[in-house]
Amino acid sequence: MKLPKVLRRMIVNYRTKKLLERYGIDYQKWGTTGESRHVSFLAEEILEGEAYLEEVDGRILRKSYGVVAEVYYRDGTDLLYLEEDRQVYAPVGFQPSRTRRRADKIRHSIGEKCKIGEFPQNALIRGFREELGITPPFIQFVFLGGETRGVVPSVAFPGILTQYHSDRYRVFLTAEQFNPDGYIERQPDKTSYFVWKKVDGMLAC
Repeated sequence: MKLPKVLRRMIVNYRTKKLLERYGIDYQKWGTTGESRHVSFLAEEILEGEAYLEEVDGRILRKSYGVVAEVYYRDGTDLLYLEEDRQVYAPVGFQPSRTRRRADKIRHSIGEKCKIGEFPQNALIRGFREELGITPPFIQFVFLGGETRGVVPSVAFPGILTQYHSDRYRVFLTAEQFNPDGYIERQPDKTSYFVWKKVDGMLAC
């Protein structure tokens, strides 16, 4: 008999904290400083099958598989590229809100982690719906290849290592999907802002 999700969430959260404590990782400050996120988000990733933890050479390694997309729109003769400009984190306790600038740190417009058994294309379509409020069809939806990044120190969860494999796509939006003012994604702990940027070069679409 499968346990209720709320109970499974409690168990995963407890086990995740115990593992971190065993390795002397102070997760209490996660989500209050820098670009870190609360430990509950790591536990939720594990619960949803979006990531898993391994113990490697005396360290904790977080592995995940996801999909990213370069998002474009051709506005007349102008080629526009969508970038995530910033993330504004909600206040936590006595800590004020934090702003994380993203445009100069990432090489894609949006990204989504794959759940267990989920095809990358389906994960990306889910990401478009959840992050931008957009659904298919698109003018162009092209696979560009896969890449593996890491092993590197985790920014979101300080003290552990992370390795991330992602499939990359190029997507051109239709006129109906295009919002010249950009897009806003609101989550319980943060709000993400996406803006358009004019770029040089020619891309087939």
